[in-house]
Amino acid sequence: MKYKGAIFNMDGLLFDTERVYQQTWQELALEKGMKLNSSFAKDISGTNGQHMCRVIEQHYHVPDETAIMDECMVRIRKKLSLHVPVKQGVHEILDFFQKKEIRIAVASSSTSRQIESNLETAGIRKHFIGELYQISSHPIIVLCYNVLWVFRSLIFSLIRLNNSRGEEIHKEKLISDKYSLFGS
Repeated sequence: MKYKGAIFNMDGLLFDTERVYQQTWQELALEKGMKLNSSFAKDISGTNGQHMCRVIEQHYHVPDETAIMDECMVRIRKKLSLHVPVKQGVHEILDFFQKKEIRIAVASSSTSRQIESNLETAGIRKHFIGELYQISSHPIIVLCYNVLWVFRSLIFSLIRLNNSRGEEIHKEKLISDKYSLFGS
C-alpha cells in the first residue's frame, strides 16, 4: 500500500522548542526571585490554555497566572522569530517523504500563526502542503496526533533499546527502517 500523506507534530518532533520554553519559564521565575521545582518542566510541557494557567498558578504561586503566561509567550515568540532549533534528522526525513511523493502536513497545539512562523524561520515551510493544523481545532487531527504520539514513542523506545545494546545505528538505515513501517 502506498501512503499519500503524513502529519508531523511540530514541537518536540520537528523542533526542539521545549528547551526554549523551559529556559524562558526559568528566566521569568528568576526575575521574580523564585526557583521552579523539578516537576515544573514535566507539568508544563505540551500544555496550553487553561491547563497551562493551572500549572503556572500552582508553581509560581500567583493569583493572576495570565500575566506570566502572556509574558512568557511574548518572549518565546521573539526568540523563535530569530531562531528555531531544528531537531537532528528533520531535513533528511522531510527529503525522504518528498522523494517518496508523500504529502506532509504539520499539527501543533501552537497557534497557526506560530506554526507558520516556525516553519518559515527554520526554512522548511516548502515541504508542507497548504493548511497547517492547530490540534485543538480539528477532532480528527487530535485522534491522529494521539495515535502517532504512541507510535513515535514506540519507535524511539526501540531506538533506545538498540543503542543500549551497543548497536550502531546509521542515519540512513534509521530513516529507511522507520518509514518502511508506513508502507512503500
